[in-house]
Amino acid sequence: MKKSIFAAVATTALAISAFIAPVMADEHKPNPARMLKHLDADGDGRISDAEFQPPRHGPGAERWRETDADGDGVITQAELDAHIEALTEGMGAKARQQFTDSDLDGDGQVTSEEQRRAHFARMDGDGDGYLTPEEMEAAHAARKAEKKGGKGHPKH
Repeated sequence: MKKSIFAAVATTALAISAFIAPVMADEHKPNPARMLKHLDADGDGRISDAEFQPPRHGPGAERWRETDADGDGVITQAELDAHIEALTEGMGAKARQQFTDSDLDGDGQVTSEEQRRAHFARMDGDGDGYLTPEEMEAAHAARKAEKKGGKGHPKH
């Protein structure tokens, strides 16, 4: 009995993890025990449909607000289509810029060697031809910020 309750809770927690940003660990990884504690209002060890609440804060709530263009609390197909269009347009522009930046010889083609060298150059903040732990950490932080809509890799 306990195993089946645990399995149900774990399965539910994993399935809804994208919607419960307020109870995520600092690394934005699902924490089933915290999710259950936060959402299980009646303390029965399960999350019912009535107990489940989508996030009011965090990435999930932010995506909802971004998609709900008119702010009426409802996402229409047109709003979703426009949001997807905006996201893919930005991705295309970023991909084109990365291609241009990686085409080191300007021949309109990017070889794996050019890609490797361009990636290294983006990480080599001081341009000395060596990567220090600080430069690697800065590149990692820049990539995380870029994924959150911030700026990309530092250029030298």
